[in-house]
Amino acid sequence: MRNIGVVLLLAFTSSAFCGCYKPPAIPDSRYEFVRTFDKLGSEPTALFQSKDGFLYGTFKNGGKKWEGAVFKMQPDGTGFEVLHHFTGYRAGEDGSWPVGLIEGTDGNLYGVTQLGGPPVGQLHVSGGGTIFRVSKEGSNYAVLHRFAGGAGGIEPWGGLAQGGDGTLYGTTLEGGKHEGGTVFKLKSDGSAFAIIHHFAGGDDDGARPMAELTIGCDGVLYGATDSGGKTSGRNGTVFRMNSDGSEFKVLHHFPSGKDDGRMPRGRLIEAHDGILYGTTQSGGEHDGGTVFRIKKDGSGYRVMHEFNSDADGMGPNGLALRADGTLFGTTEHRGIHGHGTLFSLNIKGTGFAVLHPFGVDQNEGANPSGELLLTSDGTLLGMTMRSQPENSATFFNVTFHDQE
Repeated sequence: MRNIGVVLLLAFTSSAFCGCYKPPAIPDSRYEFVRTFDKLGSEPTALFQSKDGFLYGTFKNGGKKWEGAVFKMQPDGTGFEVLHHFTGYRAGEDGSWPVGLIEGTDGNLYGVTQLGGPPVGQLHVSGGGTIFRVSKEGSNYAVLHRFAGGAGGIEPWGGLAQGGDGTLYGTTLEGGKHEGGTVFKLKSDGSAFAIIHHFAGGDDDGARPMAELTIGCDGVLYGATDSGGKTSGRNGTVFRMNSDGSEFKVLHHFPSGKDDGRMPRGRLIEAHDGILYGTTQSGGEHDGGTVFRIKKDGSGYRVMHEFNSDADGMGPNGLALRADGTLFGTTEHRGIHGHGTLFSLNIKGTGFAVLHPFGVDQNEGANPSGELLLTSDGTLLGMTMRSQPENSATFFNVTFHDQE
């Protein structure tokens, strides 16, 4: 069975949220490079498996205009097809640089673009970003919302999350009443767009959210900001709020010291124990980033792993969770071959292991990007930002001995 190298997301079943916890052993795994996307795309920003068995994702760079693309393919890397070529930067009305992609309850694909749409002043001549919808066959593409800056927000950097009632939720990096970014919601037809939180930074709030929101089992929205908070470094926060914007609360302020992380940019995930797990890009003893855990009321915060750059990587991306309590993730940089790592760690904070160091072969991918995807058959899939010879994304997979 071939393995694939790219963005790593996790699709997990309800079994991840129930039952007794048993610490898993270090996974006996096999990494394999599957394919490259030469001249098709680079910088993958999303990957998930639909109910139809196909993989769907986005390239930030790619497509006919190299402004980004939505794609689909088989789990073995075959049957690659571009569903939409973004043209926003040059054409004006469409999006550009897509980030994040989800399957809505109606079976359509929903995502955001960081740029595109009409120019927004001299600082955003390439547009303020969009929210879009497209079918899984590539038809009925529509821009649902164009960000115009000001109090309405600008530049969404994280993907969308969808509530049980079909409402879509997301964040913008900048804009809002205090220019610190926003949390927004809208219906899946694009109507009823509303800002439900304006980030203010400072001691009591975060600023510049870069990760998608997580909707907890309790229906509450959880997320992280890259900056803001009451510590001297203003190095980010973990927050929660109700879906109507009420009862906003900062759960954790990241400091500037080495005993904690800095700048959380990955999506939070909720495990069967009800605890949230996440990563920070920097911080820790060696300033290589961290993996952390925190309870949904803000208590019990703990750094589970500090990356030391040279051996285990630097700059961790988002996490994926297997039903047995094993966390998987990637670091974008460093490691023993200099191009990132694939790692595992259990939710109790023990058993850390580097499963694969990227860069051992110049033909494989370099610098893994995004989150990991755990497929229905137990295979871990991911993508890398580029391949070393031609600067195109690659696709890989990881299988485990109990699959064979």
